[in-house]
Amino acid sequence: MKKILIMTACLAALCNASCVKESAGRTAAEDKEKSTDSEIIFDAGGLGIDVETKATVVNIDNLPEFNVIAATGSDGAETVAWSTVARKVLGYKFSTGKYWPAVNPNYHFYASNSDIVMESGSPKVTADVSSNKDIIVASSKTPSFPAQLIPLSFIHLFSKLGEVTISSDKGYTLTDISLRLVNAKTGGKWNLNTSSWDESAYTVDPSLPIAVGNNDILVVPGAVRVEATLKMNKGDYSSEFTFGANVQLVQGKVCNLELNVPQDPAVPIVLNVTIADWQSTKLPLTLQ
Repeated sequence: MKKILIMTACLAALCNASCVKESAGRTAAEDKEKSTDSEIIFDAGGLGIDVETKATVVNIDNLPEFNVIAATGSDGAETVAWSTVARKVLGYKFSTGKYWPAVNPNYHFYASNSDIVMESGSPKVTADVSSNKDIIVASSKTPSFPAQLIPLSFIHLFSKLGEVTISSDKGYTLTDISLRLVNAKTGGKWNLNTSSWDESAYTVDPSLPIAVGNNDILVVPGAVRVEATLKMNKGDYSSEFTFGANVQLVQGKVCNLELNVPQDPAVPIVLNVTIADWQSTKLPLTLQ
């Protein structure tokens, strides 16, 4: 008999379109002639080396370059002034080959290791977990002018589902376990200006299978429901149940799920035993 119950879960957190590629606009020499003579260099010091992600781990050591755009205009009405590929020159420093103009252009800088699209006046990155790509993004909306070294603090867009464990604290053996994420978000668009997901652009997997043990699955962060179908066994008792719990997957974190089944559905057979007291009785006998 299949039953629907509630499962407790503990989430342990051990994140008009024109595609922007490398610009073929003015050369660095031409920029320099009309500039403050300060080359724009990014300091990607925000990108650590210890964050685990799906497939290749993106960190400062294996990031040779990234896409960057300089935009101008107000929020929601920005336009691209120029785009290029920033390439590593030393340590955390990435050169753009671009120079500041003589007059402050009020640039907003947006960067990613994926393509950046200016969509309806907002810079966006399309992210899909099917690519198995650890997508990182960064922005500097109010850089100092004419700063030669501009800090960029990159973040990872996805969450990673790591280790999943399930247990019973009532002494049951759990078998035939089937786990899934219900309506897990697997893709969407990240707005670099607002540092948020576009709520109208998610792609959803209605039933994403996961497993006990290490999963190494990338998902879009946020609320998701975990469901488990399993058998609970104790002695002669065995029955199938479906449990569920809601969890919040955290952006840029490896999220480990510890699932506990607190129910105790087996009814023990208990014998209520009584033993009669010894009674004294007289047995009259007639001797003959």
